[in-house]
Amino acid sequence: MRLSCSVLSIMLAIAGALGFVGLSQSAIPAVPTSAPVVVDVIDCPPTPQDALGPAYAPGAPERSLVGTGGYVVRGVVRDSSACQPVPGAQIEFWLVNETGEYDDTHRGTVFTDGQGVYRFESNRPIAYGGGAAHIHMRVTAPGFRELVTLILPDDIGTANEVDVPLNLTPGP
Repeated sequence: MRLSCSVLSIMLAIAGALGFVGLSQSAIPAVPTSAPVVVDVIDCPPTPQDALGPAYAPGAPERSLVGTGGYVVRGVVRDSSACQPVPGAQIEFWLVNETGEYDDTHRGTVFTDGQGVYRFESNRPIAYGGGAAHIHMRVTAPGFRELVTLILPDDIGTANEVDVPLNLTPGP
């Protein structure tokens, strides 16, 4: 989405709002009124979809901390068409334990708050079976398509806190 407005109009409005008295148009550099200013609004392309995989088990308990903790995943769930937060979205997480096996103690479900914000903490995932270290995520919300994706911490770096925005596609 792009917004367009006159540079001169914006400058005069700001000057007036700040209480600059006696500011005349001659004090502002000449800019043709037809010259638009283009302002980009936050871009929210849909988050890429991934496979659910064989380790998914429905019904992960509601909890925001699993394993030994210390590795934080947080972000905002947004509607990819309007870039608005999605409150109440359900996010299921699952990852392997410290020995490379999936277990119930490394599964959890969180819900986004009124601003679409979520936070989940686990141990830093490890690589296993020749694959990259990762955390699985399944996001559902009424009026949106299910999103299954994953986080690859080694691609993000060594930080122990990562911001993962999730953009859902409207649909059934």
